[in-house]
Amino acid sequence: MKAKDLLIIFLLIVTVSENIFSQKLKIGPRIELGFLSTEYQGDNSVLFSPYGFYLTTKYQPLDFLSFELRPGIFLAGEYSSYEIGGFMWIQLFQSNWSLISGLNNHSNIINTTHNSGGSYSKDILYSGVGFGFQTDKKLIVDIMFYWTSNKNYAYGYSTDATGNLIRHEKNIESIIKISFCLTWDL
Repeated sequence: MKAKDLLIIFLLIVTVSENIFSQKLKIGPRIELGFLSTEYQGDNSVLFSPYGFYLTTKYQPLDFLSFELRPGIFLAGEYSSYEIGGFMWIQLFQSNWSLISGLNNHSNIINTTHNSGGSYSKDILYSGVGFGFQTDKKLIVDIMFYWTSNKNYAYGYSTDATGNLIRHEKNIESIIKISFCLTWDL
């Protein structure tokens, strides 16, 4: 093989690998608005919390694929504590849209015990799926749906007709989070 042919092959490999395998690392703040579907004593309700604050770190090994680590805090009354999640983003059809899937661990350790009930101090692992939209180079908006089989997060008491205390579980059925994230290349 001639030097010219080797040079052409080398340039092709570098050009293709640069475009296909360009690695990027991004970091930035993230705000999440949460809608928690809960159940208590047979009544279903939706709790709203605008207080989710995170620091996102995204690693993009391929143009269409990125991995995100998301530590932060989510505050929603008895359902308040630290969270850490790991997510995979797959870009859809070379557009600004991505499919998101991953796991999020909520460490419900900010205990709010009082006479009428309290919250459990435990970890709750969620599975999640959603869609993200890259509005420009820095801003990402996404919506995620989370579910878990470990639903109990708090408890409450009521009194029956004879004056006995009855303990009732408070359950999370699902969570929908709408997020706004700014990221910068490192």
